[in-house]
Amino acid sequence: MPEVEIYVDSAALQKAMKEAGDDLVAELKAGNKALGEIVAARARQIVPVRSGALKKTINAVKAVSGAKITAGTPSLTSKVPYAGPIHYGWDNAFGDGVTIEARPFLSDALDDVRDEVVDAYDKMIADLLKKAGLK
Repeated sequence: MPEVEIYVDSAALQKAMKEAGDDLVAELKAGNKALGEIVAARARQIVPVRSGALKKTINAVKAVSGAKITAGTPSLTSKVPYAGPIHYGWDNAFGDGVTIEARPFLSDALDDVRDEVVDAYDKMIADLLKKAGLK
């Protein structure tokens, strides 16, 4: 299952947030998910669509460590196991004669909205630091 992560080496921030209280940790997770949703929304606009099933699986996931955006479903028996080959491409991997050109919709989505996400992240962190009494 392809995914894009926006990871920030934020061990000190996470420690400070935990010390400041569960409410700020919850705000950090929610903020990271909201930032991920910016990327996910763009990915939904540019993902290749045949049936729409892949588009429906694009999601932002809550995490303390950063934003995570996933697409597809991980099981080969699921309805959307082809997210990886669509995103990364498929070059006759099993000698089956099938070649799929890579269409890196998650990476492209992040590239498209990177400045917006970075600006929003800077503001979110500044607000959280202020709430935690660290700035």
